[in-house]
Amino acid sequence: MNLYINGLLQQGQLYQVNNNILTLQLNGDMVWAGTPIILEVSSFSLKLAI
Repeated sequence: MNLYINGLLQQGQLYQVNNNILTLQLNGDMVWAGTPIILEVSSFSLKLAI
């Protein structure tokens, strides 16, 4: 899972995602209204037919 704020990839310890809730650990920084936030989620599965 990757989080991008304003097009910049954020470090994993700066955010948490639980049950449709995104929590940012901003340490005093601000995210202004209208700033693009993208949460990229990828999952892969493998199906073997024998």
